[in-house]
Amino acid sequence: MAPNRRISPLTHERLLSVLHYDPDTGRFTWLASLAHRVKVGDEAGSNHGSGYFEIGIDNVRYLAHRLAWFYMSGEWPSAQIDHRDLDRSNTRWNNLRLATHGQNVHNSGPRKHNSHGFKGVTFYPSKKTKWHARIMFQRKLYLLGFFNTPEEAHAAYAKKAAELHGEFARTA
Repeated sequence: MAPNRRISPLTHERLLSVLHYDPDTGRFTWLASLAHRVKVGDEAGSNHGSGYFEIGIDNVRYLAHRLAWFYMSGEWPSAQIDHRDLDRSNTRWNNLRLATHGQNVHNSGPRKHNSHGFKGVTFYPSKKTKWHARIMFQRKLYLLGFFNTPEEAHAAYAKKAAELHGEFARTA
């Protein structure tokens, strides 16, 4: 493709003519063969490498969860798409919802370096009460206090997360 060639945006009509989406399974299947290795009826998409599925249509690659939104609603998502269960490959319709960047971040699990498993809790060996709870919301840090156990600190975090993040609060 020439570097300056303008790519026409994928239309809803074009999407419906080349792919079928099953909202119960989250799977896309081909209705048309767009390449020599693609057969009608084959499952569409491949793992993007970061857990997301990607589907190529007319030499443009699209994230499957964004295509699912477009397929079902007829409109490209106006914000990010959040996977309720955190599984990036789960593109079932009931697992997808529009989210701001902040809401999408709130619906995340504990960080990989978290050795104790409690989101929002940090260990401080220099304090008498060794467990500290804190949470961020709209660029403001809420310091929730120091606690004797990680469970007590996490309970404070969970309560504040539900208050601040609502349906996007993920405490585990």
